[in-house]
Amino acid sequence: LIALRSSMIGEDSSDASFAGMFDTILNVKAENYIESLKKVYASVESDRVKEYLAKKSIKSNLLMAVVVQKMIPCDFSGVLFTRSPVNPTSAIVLD
Repeated sequence: LIALRSSMIGEDSSDASFAGMFDTILNVKAENYIESLKKVYASVESDRVKEYLAKKSIKSNLLMAVVVQKMIPCDFSGVLFTRSPVNPTSAIVLD
């Protein structure tokens, strides 16, 4: 099983964040890979993204890559920032 996640250069800046805007698909089986991959790529053209671009007056052509990751069994999950997103220092933040 794999996870398909979007990745874009400049998707987060001081005045805009695309967090949660694009599709992420988890537990994709081999027989659903191409269909799921197309869905993630298509999410760059979704209504929610178009509305956000208009709201923020962003006129950029969004180019997306899709990260393919192996799913692993776990009991817990979290996010590790190598730089604090709230107070940009050299501090590492685990949430």
